[in-house]
Amino acid sequence: MRSVLMATAFVSLVTAAHAEEIRHSFFVAGPSFTGIIDESGEPVWDSGRAGARDGFVLPNGNVLIAWGNEVKEFTREKEVVFHYAKSEVNQEIGTVQRLANGNTLITELGKEPRLFELNSAGETVVNVVLQPETNNFHMQTRMARKLPSGD
Repeated sequence: MRSVLMATAFVSLVTAAHAEEIRHSFFVAGPSFTGIIDESGEPVWDSGRAGARDGFVLPNGNVLIAWGNEVKEFTREKEVVFHYAKSEVNQEIGTVQRLANGNTLITELGKEPRLFELNSAGETVVNVVLQPETNNFHMQTRMARKLPSGD
């Protein structure tokens, strides 16, 4: 029993020591803040609008964010370089993902729920109509992602 307690204490100590060493910035899409927190836990970039549903810091440093009614890509200087407003027929946007080919995957929920890809010119190049089991648009889909396999 004593050896189990000693081993548990050692693992906890090592884990805690390594946890203190792991520091990195991260993107927050939250109800009261949408932006980037730095390694020390301080906000370093604020979108100026809370309540995002999804988002990413892209490899080029830009920030891609989905709110309920629109998607925007910002430079770090807050210049909008990509914008999509939800269609009139649907009630909300669910998720966003920048794909390896440069297209942007978006989900829209509502009367005509769909997953679709926009190219950099904002043209729809893929459109997948969803057939959800509910008319409750808020429950039609969650966190859609395109896999590297294309699925």
